[in-house]
Amino acid sequence: MTVGGPACPACGRESARPSGEAHDLHFHRCLRCTLVFTHPQPRERVHRKYVDDYDLAQHFGQLAVRKRVLYEGRLALLPAPASGRDRLCDVGCADGQFLALAATRGWRTSGIELNPPAAAAARATGAEVSIGLLEHLDDLPWGQFDLVTSWDVLEHTPEPRRFSERLVRLLAPGGTLAITTLNYDSLVRRVFGWKWSMI
Repeated sequence: MTVGGPACPACGRESARPSGEAHDLHFHRCLRCTLVFTHPQPRERVHRKYVDDYDLAQHFGQLAVRKRVLYEGRLALLPAPASGRDRLCDVGCADGQFLALAATRGWRTSGIELNPPAAAAARATGAEVSIGLLEHLDDLPWGQFDLVTSWDVLEHTPEPRRFSERLVRLLAPGGTLAITTLNYDSLVRRVFGWKWSMI
């Protein structure tokens, strides 16, 4: 086993092997937890894109019909709200489409979003929305949510372990955490290789 290489941002082990290059990004796979990550991480460039350059609300607005079908399916798999167990937080809530749909099912909704135009759109649904990175926000209602969701956000986080720990910290005792993320070993990625749109 090869030892050495950049530290994995998930497990911290310094044993990763190069996995490929695309779009000036260098990918590595951790030999311990198998996470595929970029090194060095383009943190400033990505942060600038999401905060200054990118209107995520406009992007998701173009996908609203498709997203609604997706979110309805996810809500059908999740617990339903109950009396005193009806607080939901969507981390990376984008334009709030999932929050709006969850509210029609009886959830009291909150969200966290980095992108200012998307956060404004999410607030327009009536949800309470905090703006910023979950990893850097301290003034949150920790331990208060019966359902915490995070749809396709984990792969965008520079510190996935810290991000995940904070997701759990948001949960009330007995709460449910639901996340989705990309699968680097999926058939579609293997078919398209470095031309996979998610890269």
